[in-house]
Amino acid sequence: MEILSTILEQFGKPLSFITLYGSTFGLFVFIENMSATQARADFARYLKSTDFAKAVVHLPSDTHALFERVFGTRHFSWQCVRTSILFSVAAFAFIVGLNILNHPRSVARSLEVWKNYRGYFNSLVAYAIWSIVPDYFNLLKARKVLGLVTAHQINRLPVLVGILLGDFVIGYAIFLLTCLPMGLFSLHFVLFLLGEVDWNHIVSNFGFVPLPISSGLKWPLEMFFWPGMMPSIWLWFYVAATLIVRLTLLSAPVFRFSIYFFDTDQHPIRSVGIVAAALVSCVYVILLAIGKFADLLTKAA
Repeated sequence: MEILSTILEQFGKPLSFITLYGSTFGLFVFIENMSATQARADFARYLKSTDFAKAVVHLPSDTHALFERVFGTRHFSWQCVRTSILFSVAAFAFIVGLNILNHPRSVARSLEVWKNYRGYFNSLVAYAIWSIVPDYFNLLKARKVLGLVTAHQINRLPVLVGILLGDFVIGYAIFLLTCLPMGLFSLHFVLFLLGEVDWNHIVSNFGFVPLPISSGLKWPLEMFFWPGMMPSIWLWFYVAATLIVRLTLLSAPVFRFSIYFFDTDQHPIRSVGIVAAALVSCVYVILLAIGKFADLLTKAA
């Protein structure tokens, strides 16, 4: 474990950067491959359009169709529940992987603590299981926002920013209102499955205890909050990247340079994916730098 932590400490952050960029770009390639030819042609025309009064951001209609193909047309259906659980588990594993790559020694120390404190480990297992529930309702929110952005011609940037802020606030409220109270229930349920408590104990210990307002933004609860926000995060980076590509192609001097990177005629969604992956990676690096600076301040104090 010590050798692995040393290796990850040297190469973990570059690997996490590569993983984040590659997975983001790969998702856009997948969307483009699943999109219809006509939808790609319409999106390419939109990217090169100079009429900003018509729409600030307009995503291909196939984006919403692809979402429904994966998660189902009805949210409250077995297909959506099943796919949401799989997505939640995959997103949780991805977030945990990034944490391991960025903080190998901290994770290693936590594992040592968990081995000696079974109750803490049971708590994390319970929260990981129950985080599927807020993830499911966050997915419903993402479905509604995606339908709104793809169906309507949003021609005012403040409206778009308002939808973004509302998306985050609602997602955070869902997490605060569900994760801890139901996480406590699932913790006692895990203990019940292990034979350590009876059913009456579960019923008597079920109650609503709201999370502190800062929960979900700090480790380890961040590992349960951010997976549920993955669909919204992807959507808003898609929107931001689309806007950047449009502005880039509108600038004549830049256009002649960027044409080598943005093949908007044949691969419009992939071109947006290049920018989206770069944006995600830049934000990620900034967050890592802020975290490092905060650690230095804490040690200095």
